Amino acid sequence: MKKIFMIAVMAVAAVSANAQWYVGGAFGLDFTKANKDRDAQTTLTIAPEVGYNINDKWAVGVDLEFGMANELISVKDGANATGTDFGLGAYARYTFAQSGPVSFFVDGGLSYISTNYNVSQGVKYDESGSIFNIGLRPGLAFKASDKVSFVATTGYLGYRKNSDDILGGGSKFGINVNNEALKFGFYYNF
Repeated sequence: MKKIFMIAVMAVAAVSANAQWYVGGAFGLDFTKANKDRDAQTTLTIAPEVGYNINDKWAVGVDLEFGMANELISVKDGANATGTDFGLGAYARYTFAQSGPVSFFVDGGLSYISTNYNVSQGVKYDESGSIFNIGLRPGLAFKASDKVSFVATTGYLGYRKNSDDILGGGSKFGINVNNEALKFGFYYNF
C-alpha cells in the first residue's frame, strides 16, 4: 500500500512540475451604424478564461462569457432591444502541431449560455432561453514570450441545442466556419 501511495505522489509531483497555469481571455466591443439595410447596434463581450497546461500537448480550462447588446430596431417607431448573455464552458485542448512560436490546436468542449432579451415598442416584452453546445473548435496560438501568448479560434464542429425563441430555437449538428466565428484572445502563463 505504501508503494502505491508513493508512486501516486511521485506521479502527481511529476505532472505538477511540468504543468503551468494560465489566465487570459477575450474582449470585444462592436458598434454598427444604422442605414437602410441594418439596425444600429452596440455589442460588448467579456470572456475571461483559466487553464492548466498538463504537458506540451494537453491543456484543460474553463471560460466564462458575459455579453450585452443594445439594438435600435426602428428610429421611426422608437423600438429598442437589449440583451444579456451569460455562459460557462469547459474544454480539453490538444496541440497537434508546432512550428517555432506558433502552435495549432483543437479544443473539445461544452458550454452553456443563458440569454435574456427585452424588446420595447409601445408594449414591452421579455424573452429568455438557453443554449447548450458540445463540439470541436480549431485554433492557433502565438507564443510572444515565455509568459504571454496570443490565441485565435474560429469555427465549430458539433451539436447545439437552443431553447431560445429569439434565435429560432431547435437543435443542429454541423460545421460552422466563417469570419464571424473568429475569436482573438491572450494568455498570461504563470
